[in-house]
Amino acid sequence: MKKNLLSLVLSAFIIAGFLGQPAALAAPENDFANQYLPIKIKMTDGSVVDPLLSGYVGRNEVLAPLSLVTDYLRQDYAVEAGSSSLYFSIPAPAFNMETTRLTEFVKDGVDFRLKAVMVNGAPYINLKGLEKLLNIALGKVGGSSEILILKLSDPIPDKRLHAVRLPVKQTAKISLVWDHVLGETVDLAREEKIPGLSVISPTWFAVTDSRGTIASKADWKYVQDAHDKGYKVWALVSNSFEPDMTKVFLADDAAQDRAVRQMLMFTALYDLDGINVDFENVYDDDIDRLTGFVARLTEKLKEQGVIVSFDATVPSGVPMWSNCYDRAALAKIVDYYMVMTYDEHWRTSPVAGSVASIGWVERGIENTLQYVPREKLLMGVNFYTREWRETDLGYGRVRVRSSTMWMSDVEERMARYGLTPQWLDAAGQHYIEYADESYRYKVWIEDAKSIGLKVDLVGKYGLAGVAAWRKGFEKPGIWDVIQVGLKQAPAVKEKPDAAELELVNWSLKSYMDKLKGTAVKGVSQ
Repeated sequence: MKKNLLSLVLSAFIIAGFLGQPAALAAPENDFANQYLPIKIKMTDGSVVDPLLSGYVGRNEVLAPLSLVTDYLRQDYAVEAGSSSLYFSIPAPAFNMETTRLTEFVKDGVDFRLKAVMVNGAPYINLKGLEKLLNIALGKVGGSSEILILKLSDPIPDKRLHAVRLPVKQTAKISLVWDHVLGETVDLAREEKIPGLSVISPTWFAVTDSRGTIASKADWKYVQDAHDKGYKVWALVSNSFEPDMTKVFLADDAAQDRAVRQMLMFTALYDLDGINVDFENVYDDDIDRLTGFVARLTEKLKEQGVIVSFDATVPSGVPMWSNCYDRAALAKIVDYYMVMTYDEHWRTSPVAGSVASIGWVERGIENTLQYVPREKLLMGVNFYTREWRETDLGYGRVRVRSSTMWMSDVEERMARYGLTPQWLDAAGQHYIEYADESYRYKVWIEDAKSIGLKVDLVGKYGLAGVAAWRKGFEKPGIWDVIQVGLKQAPAVKEKPDAAELELVNWSLKSYMDKLKGTAVKGVSQ
């Protein structure tokens, strides 16, 4: 105990600077060129090592070359550097998870891959958030303009990667937007705060093979920047929309457990508030296995205090698009349920039409409410539309093709062709039609008026809020419409009390037992 205390005191002293000067971490600017600093490592024996490497210090980040981790900072486990990531294989974790049961769950080993940040074409890793994993402390020594990495000789007293998150009592309506991440994550710190936005959901994680490997695009800085703006972060995990791979994965308990362990690591290391599960294009006969996986994942995430949500289409009879979801069972398992009330006319539809007319959206909500409690349901809102291109083939035949349009694209078309949109009461949307020498074009428009009508349904049906696809497709002012509409809606019903939560947890455990074939006979369901 005395040795641990001495180690902590020395650590604090060194980080504060050898002359007692305060440590200076992460300047508010995020300009890499102005924050390029040499790195020094204080080893456990007191010696100082110069790896002849430099890093970047910015807001919520200390970026270091991957070789610093593989050659100097790794513990008693394997770390491999790829061209754009670090792969960790930890057979016997020395750290703890949020609870004893979760620590026991990962004790036999966990492997995962952390995405690198590309700086001037070279891969770097953000050391912020990895201190407990690597058993290090970070600082900048006094005014010496050097990044100091202190290797700790003994694990710090609290070896948990993350504390259990406090319960959330959600009374305001939820306003969520999905952030579709294709390449490098955007710098949220440079963006204006979105009015009324409460949750942002970056599309970071995906199951990529039948062994349960999770690909990650997660970014610790992004999460901290989001928190600075008052957003919660519910990162999305998908099945890569691959039905054959998903079928094999859902039939393999070991693969599912491997995926769950990776997700537990990601939620802990990246300080995530929630996980949004988006499994689509699933074979209908996998319906129970899909529900079982969501139950398996949710059981562990809830022990971390993480909010779990699930995305599904509107109820219909379409195979692999709608029939693969046991909506009633899923709604009992997760905290929130997003219904994707868009794609009324999908990308390859044989006829032109609205992506989300107001009547179709309302029917989708009504049908979903037959399975999902209103206080858990978030209505999907689309910020995109489609430009339908029709070719006259003669004899009454028309060939239809479509392309996705942002709201700004629609404005550009109206300006180019000098169009005045027509309001369609039945669709609850404006409409334009135009032609050139080859095609006739039709567009059902999403704008402030159509979005406002949809948001009104949240209040009409007492829903939990809205979930919008996707960030960047909207025009300025759309979020003001959503914010006003949600404020006018009645307050969300409070979370269940302790007795209700105990019943929910019991039901979840019972469902898991059924899947394992070990449910106790004679117990009342």
